[in-house]
Amino acid sequence: METTARTQVLEVISEPTSLNLDEICDARSIDDILQPVIQALVDNVKPPPGSLRDCPEEARVLFSEWDSLVLEEGVTTLEHHGEAAG
Repeated sequence: METTARTQVLEVISEPTSLNLDEICDARSIDDILQPVIQALVDNVKPPPGSLRDCPEEARVLFSEWDSLVLEEGVTTLEHHGEAAG
């Protein structure tokens, strides 16, 4: 039986893996894209916009969400503000 790309993807997503907080922190600590964001959050200093030119685009996008970024136990998340849709 031939394995298609769709079948392979479905197999991957149908068997979710469990990650613990330490594994998430370890992965994020070596992620070059997240490093400038994590360091700025640790320092509690939002970099001025002109200093972000050398950052990866994904990091610049995260910095644009600065007021919603939260760093808890080494994990960066976006905190949603306002009323929930409903």
